[in-house]
Amino acid sequence: MTSAILPARFSNIAAAGGDRGARLFVHGIFFSTLILQKFGFVFGRRYFALALPVCILLFAWAALSGKVRINGRSLTLYGLFICAALFSAILVLQAPGGAATFSLPSLALLAILYSFFIFDPSSRFDASIVLDIFLNYARVLAALGIFQYGAQFAGLQISSLSSVMPWLKPFLLESFFNSNAILEYGSNIVRSNAIFLGEPSSFSQLIVIAASIEVTVKKQFKFLPVYAIAYLTSFSGTGLFSLVVAIAASALFSFKNALRLPAIVLAGAGIFAVLAVTAPDVADRYVHRISEFQSEGSSAHTRYIAQGRAWSDMIDNGTILTGNGPGSFDRIYLINGVSTNPVLKFTHDYGLFAMILGLGLLASTIWLRHDKFISLLYLSIFQLGEGSELNPCFLVPMILVCVWGIKRQDAANVAPVVRAPGIARRMVLS
Repeated sequence: MTSAILPARFSNIAAAGGDRGARLFVHGIFFSTLILQKFGFVFGRRYFALALPVCILLFAWAALSGKVRINGRSLTLYGLFICAALFSAILVLQAPGGAATFSLPSLALLAILYSFFIFDPSSRFDASIVLDIFLNYARVLAALGIFQYGAQFAGLQISSLSSVMPWLKPFLLESFFNSNAILEYGSNIVRSNAIFLGEPSSFSQLIVIAASIEVTVKKQFKFLPVYAIAYLTSFSGTGLFSLVVAIAASALFSFKNALRLPAIVLAGAGIFAVLAVTAPDVADRYVHRISEFQSEGSSAHTRYIAQGRAWSDMIDNGTILTGNGPGSFDRIYLINGVSTNPVLKFTHDYGLFAMILGLGLLASTIWLRHDKFISLLYLSIFQLGEGSELNPCFLVPMILVCVWGIKRQDAANVAPVVRAPGIARRMVLS
């Protein structure tokens, strides 16, 4: 159930632009979260992404123009989630030494970011433009990624924006990202991040999402070779790992998908075999990424193996239900080489119940009845991609693609059921 966010007498403000206004809104969201992903303001050891205030202003404008409605179910879940987080924070402050790892900005960021989940597009919003605009950005970034990687062999290395435009350095957040990720120790070849994205992992995630939408939603395949080449230049395993998890999870929702799973596995093995023959160096590097799970200090180990220590500590000290306070995970574990994920961070900071409510809010909002695979893929990346739980450059585009794009368009395509007179219905049924 939805309700209008503003009275009708205010809804005409800025609405005269029609489709042009919707396009400006969508372009503003994707431009700020993708192209301006590295831009922001640094405060000591913390940063504030430029994309967040831009998104807030754009959603405020959309509300004034009557393009936004509030989803009642999401509002209820959001209220429960934030109340649980506040209750946990209060408990932590009452405990001796609880303020030592308490971060009020982290709690405020949580409340702001997850408020975006309560907004739905109204009937004034043209949902048909969202996916096309998103895919256009993804294709441009895929092409930039290929260019960025290939240009290195011609002597042009654009590893970061600060390297080519030093005057932008005070406004760039590249020091907080793995922007200059090299292929391997001792190499001078940098993995592609499409120049504008934070790091190769983010690039791999974008490519996998865009390619999946092209195939499962748009039913078109002409850009898949571009996506495939672009993904290879990232040399990142996050996108592929998330894709594999989403494919396996989709088998649980459909017997037909379960039957397709062996064929998909064989096809993937065949593609990798061809890659191993045609480009053995590339194949070897991806095999090396798999072995990182056993290598302490590697990306895979810190993301998926080292986190067991934090779970063990929570169980031992009894804070798994109540949490340790906003931002406590970052101050205790992140600085010691243990990467975060949403389930772990929410549980550690706010407790088990708040974590369940938060994931319930996210999953119920982006769940697509007719395109379950896209929802499963986003959920996989949300959990497996590092730091996505408080990242506006991941969360807001996800909401726009799933809720403002696919879900809204699916609802518009469902024809209303017209109730015919009784005698007419009997004649049809007979």
